[in-house]
Amino acid sequence: MQQKIKRGIGKRIDSKKIVFVVILVIIIFFLIILLYTNIIDYISTYEKREVYAQIIVSNNFGIAINGTSLIFGMTVPGGSARKSIELDNNYKHDVKFKIYSKGNISDFLIISENNFILKPNEHKTLIFNIKVPRNATLGTYDGKVVFLIKNPVIK
Repeated sequence: MQQKIKRGIGKRIDSKKIVFVVILVIIIFFLIILLYTNIIDYISTYEKREVYAQIIVSNNFGIAINGTSLIFGMTVPGGSARKSIELDNNYKHDVKFKIYSKGNISDFLIISENNFILKPNEHKTLIFNIKVPRNATLGTYDGKVVFLIKNPVIK
C-alpha cells in the first residue's frame, strides 16, 4: 500500500516520488562537484596541444632528432636524457600554461616548470628531463605531454 502525504486541499504527493526527486538532486549535485574541475578547465582553455614523447631503455645509448615530438632516443637503466621546448605567448593578453604527461613515460619525466603565466610576446624555455631508474625494465616507454594554454583569470 502506498503511503500518501496530504498537501493542501485535495492534493496528494506520492512519497516514492519525493524520494526519487531527492535522490536525483543528490546525484546531480555530486556529478557537478566531480566534473567541476574539468568544466573549469574546458571553459578556461584557449588551446590544448599534445606532443608524443618516447624513451627507449636499452643496453645502448642512442640519440634521436625529431622536430615535432619529444623523442629522447635510447639510454641505459640509471641513465638520463634531456630535451628543451621553446614557448611563446602570441596572444595579446596573459596566458597560463599548465603541462602534464600521460602514459608510462610519466614515471621518468620531470618538467622544469609548470603552471606559469606568460605575458604577451614573452618567451620561455622549458626543460624536459628523463631519469630512468637503475631497476627499469628494458623497453619502450612513451606517452603524451599535454600543454593547456589557459585564461589565467579563471582558476
